[in-house]
Amino acid sequence: MVHIGDGQTRQELPYDHPERFVGAGRDVWGVADIGIPLKPKDPEQSVRQFGEAELLRRVGDALGELGRGAREITDPLPGFSVTDVIGLPSELWLRRTRAVKLELPDLRGRGRRSPSGVPDRLYLRAQCVSWDGHVVVTVFVHAALEAGELRLTLRPHVMTPLYNELKVTDAPVAKRGMRLLGWAVVQALLDAVEAPLTLWRLVTRLGLGEPTDDGRAEEKDPVSLRDRYSTEEVIDMHQSDDAKRHVVLMQACIFRTVSEFLEEMGVDTAPYERQVAAVITNIQVYGDNNAPIQNVAGSGITHVGQDNKAQAGGS
Repeated sequence: MVHIGDGQTRQELPYDHPERFVGAGRDVWGVADIGIPLKPKDPEQSVRQFGEAELLRRVGDALGELGRGAREITDPLPGFSVTDVIGLPSELWLRRTRAVKLELPDLRGRGRRSPSGVPDRLYLRAQCVSWDGHVVVTVFVHAALEAGELRLTLRPHVMTPLYNELKVTDAPVAKRGMRLLGWAVVQALLDAVEAPLTLWRLVTRLGLGEPTDDGRAEEKDPVSLRDRYSTEEVIDMHQSDDAKRHVVLMQACIFRTVSEFLEEMGVDTAPYERQVAAVITNIQVYGDNNAPIQNVAGSGITHVGQDNKAQAGGS
């Protein structure tokens, strides 16, 4: 049990394909990928040197204070936490976790060195837990310094509620004595009648490559148990509103903090601010990855849509 507990709390998180971290949720939103030329705002002064860990630490501090200031009149984000994690391919993660002796992940980052060719990279993970754990919003932040540019990448994930049939597993908790015994007998009889038929239907459909009755197909990529038994997307109106609002609040704080940090480093932030405006516009107006503003004033910005509607088939 100690070994399992250590594995659950390790600060290494695998991804199973380029857009999704395992265990962070099946509802994967569009990536905000912003390129910021490190040009000085004052031609007579140079940009101060900094590393990506320094930037992420500043962002993490700002997120931790979000809604918690002495003059704040609102509640902070529910169940909020922020921590450093290492993102790496699932194959490499499996090899490391199966090693006889697990090594602690290196959370120092690359500094000013290029991340190209390095499989494990430093991320800041900002997470917000609401609806008694049924909705978990996570924003992964990565910063890369290379070729005179800062590349800021935000990857929002939403962990969706469990399927309804799993939510009723707590029904026996409210029953006592003969009522509990009667409930158990009835459930056993129903299972005895239904199980063979259900198994036959499932085997037949899987053999034909068809989805099951509830629309779920067998997973081909590694996923967590929570991912496996969660819905594809948040379908409740208020839960969906909360998830979107939490993503926007966290990203707004990240964008604002990065701008302030770059200003202090002496970087011309005008191109960055234009790209951030494009991201916000896509979220609030277009709501998908096909907004007609993929390039802003010649700056490199890609996948700026923050809603998952355009890629529902890829989640």
